[in-house]
Amino acid sequence: MANKLSLIPGVLLAAVAAGGVAHAAVRPIGVRPAALSGAQIPAANRFYMSGSTALDNVIKDLLTLAPGANNGACANGTMDVYYDGTSYTASSTHGYAVTCTLAKVMTDGTHTVAIGQNVAFFKDGAGGSFEGTKPEADQTTRTYLNIDVAGGLPAACAAGVAFDTNNTPSGTPYFPREMTSANATEHASCTATTTVIPVAGFSDVNADMFTANNGYPGLTPLNLGEIGKLSAQPLFQQQFGFAVSLNLYRVLQSTQGKTVGSDAAIDIPSVSKAALSAIAAGNFTDWSQILNPAGTVAITDASFIGPNQTAPVAIAPNVVTQLYLCRRGDQSGTEASANSYLLNNQCGAGNVPGSSTPQSLAVGNTPVANCSGVTGGVSDENGCKWQAVNLPDTIFPGNGTGDVDACLNAHDLNNAYAIGWLSGDRKYDDPMSAANAKFGFGGSGDTSNAAPPAGTSTAHRWRYIAIDGKKPNLESVASGIYDFAEDNVLYWNTAVVNANANSAAFIGFLKSDLATIAIIGELETVQTHGTTGPILDPLNAGAAVPNTLPLSVAINTNPVSSWSKAGGGGVQDCGAPVLETAPVLDKPSSTPVQAVPANL
Repeated sequence: MANKLSLIPGVLLAAVAAGGVAHAAVRPIGVRPAALSGAQIPAANRFYMSGSTALDNVIKDLLTLAPGANNGACANGTMDVYYDGTSYTASSTHGYAVTCTLAKVMTDGTHTVAIGQNVAFFKDGAGGSFEGTKPEADQTTRTYLNIDVAGGLPAACAAGVAFDTNNTPSGTPYFPREMTSANATEHASCTATTTVIPVAGFSDVNADMFTANNGYPGLTPLNLGEIGKLSAQPLFQQQFGFAVSLNLYRVLQSTQGKTVGSDAAIDIPSVSKAALSAIAAGNFTDWSQILNPAGTVAITDASFIGPNQTAPVAIAPNVVTQLYLCRRGDQSGTEASANSYLLNNQCGAGNVPGSSTPQSLAVGNTPVANCSGVTGGVSDENGCKWQAVNLPDTIFPGNGTGDVDACLNAHDLNNAYAIGWLSGDRKYDDPMSAANAKFGFGGSGDTSNAAPPAGTSTAHRWRYIAIDGKKPNLESVASGIYDFAEDNVLYWNTAVVNANANSAAFIGFLKSDLATIAIIGELETVQTHGTTGPILDPLNAGAAVPNTLPLSVAINTNPVSSWSKAGGGGVQDCGAPVLETAPVLDKPSSTPVQAVPANL
């Protein structure tokens, strides 16, 4: 009897001698094969990315979409996700990797990486958008998780955990809706690293904003020669937001007559762009300088503190009403976005017609000795990884988006009022509930500083605020109202990628998938205050057409913005947004074109 190979899925028939018996080893349902080792992934199939931490969630979600109808690149049951922090959403996380077997072709139209190939994707999450340009231009290395560590990368991580349906093991819904426990295993606290030159870089803004000519405040700006080595592809728009610690959010609700404790869009409190600009410039350093809408009482007045809130406390040598600012380091695209949006900085002289004179950005005051992870000895340049010792820092420059998140959270738990800026797709936690009637108001919970109740995470205790009444959600962006969003850009070294077929195919995959309406819609997240995440620029997405206004469909069915910063063929994030559809909605305005829905 001839030896035969069974093609029955999930069953391996051992080859036996003629006349022998074939024994089947069936893999039980829900039990995944071992993670791919470095030896199983060719060097040519390892793709290293750097740059924007604001885009970390979007990129990772793209890589972990389920295959088939959900457009994912990786085959079911072959995926492992690794990160260097205790959880993906922890401020300690600054890098991740995804390994899998391809379920679809990656191609730029000429070069391909075929279905069935084992691949690894790596993202460096330290620094920011600047690091998505200069390393690619200069061919310098970044630090990544090391797939070749002895014993395999899982051996250098905490025990693997199967994805919960729609959730990470911590219960925070960061991974795409299509992910299930059969698809992938997640590995936290990975420690093995190596240094590699990245092939693809992501920036929240066009690279020119990191040049000395445009006013980049860092010590190592890009130069035109370096930019000349790069190819660029405009991608989608990333919505950004201003966020305040949860205790301050509830106080702002009280001062503005909102339902205190609600997280609905209609109850989002607002701060004027003028006040935000003054905070960014360092002109407002105390919350008593911010008044109620009538202009008669400071928001720090005791009358605005709810019965279940703890009043702010003094942190020597600071006063009770001290304003704490959680910003990013100079290399951050989020920082460049806020810098240009609020202060007209990093835009060059006269770059924005009719704009105000640039103002200086408030400088961080975190001592180098207290700046974990800083490179080069300059806190403001790279930013710092958040740690408890940073609580007294009135202006903290975060290394990554998660560090701003951690800064806001820590000040809330310390009964201090803080504000910062970060990408608009971040998830917050601890909503009001019957079991959370005190802790959901923000602060430590009550005057006894009792421990938070079960079900609270104490990890993301902050909320996004509106700007001049404009709500921080994609519904508002698509309606031409909320305008704090930037066109982000994919960069790569032209000569290097042209000489590497697999790298060219990978760049083609990113360019194609991140301009596809169905995929962008899947990467958006519905939160209590509206939909957040990426949205397509109508000039960058081929056949994308802005929505008919007012919106009558869910934004993820046609995730297209109403305005562009990509006129003339290239991104100019310093430029004013140009509407590409009739401006049906207008806010704020004394004579709006039509009534504006409360969620916008």
